[in-house]
Amino acid sequence: MRIAGGTNRGQRLRYPIGGLRPTRNMVKQAILNILRPHLGQARILDLFSGSGALGIEALSAGAESALFVEQNRRTVALLRQNLKPYHETATVMTGDVRRTIALLSGRQFDIILADPPYEEGLDTQTLALISQYDLLAPTGIVVLEHSRRDQPCIPYRLALVKAYRYGDTTVSTFRNTAEAGHRARPQSKSGGIT
Repeated sequence: MRIAGGTNRGQRLRYPIGGLRPTRNMVKQAILNILRPHLGQARILDLFSGSGALGIEALSAGAESALFVEQNRRTVALLRQNLKPYHETATVMTGDVRRTIALLSGRQFDIILADPPYEEGLDTQTLALISQYDLLAPTGIVVLEHSRRDQPCIPYRLALVKAYRYGDTTVSTFRNTAEAGHRARPQSKSGGIT
């Protein structure tokens, strides 16, 4: 796997064999296309970061900083190797995302990337914690990658902007709501293999 664009285009990323579900290239490119207008000087939070591919792509494309959260210690060792070119702009926190998010209370991020394990309810829990700890900047965006069979519950502070489907994967984008209880009308866009 390599970085597709930006200042470190072509950088080879290390990732563990087995145990991870790396984001498919088609899905990764779709996410980057969604994020491209928001990347300049953005503060990124990459939850369930794995090898860090999405957060690293964002840094390579001009994001100001990125905080990566990953639980698996072997994966964190590889993540740290992948982040060597970004030692001044990248930080890694090792631990369960559900506990680590509480430590971030008081900080806000322009882009929050979340790719939790599929079909374990972590998508809903992650959105609830992002909302509870007010981690999303007022004009920020959350990008959640989840199984199409998962229907995450949306907390009152967030509104679904659009859902994109790529085979078994759905990429949902969320923004802050202007008022409690308000929901943007969900829009769906199919992509890739349906």
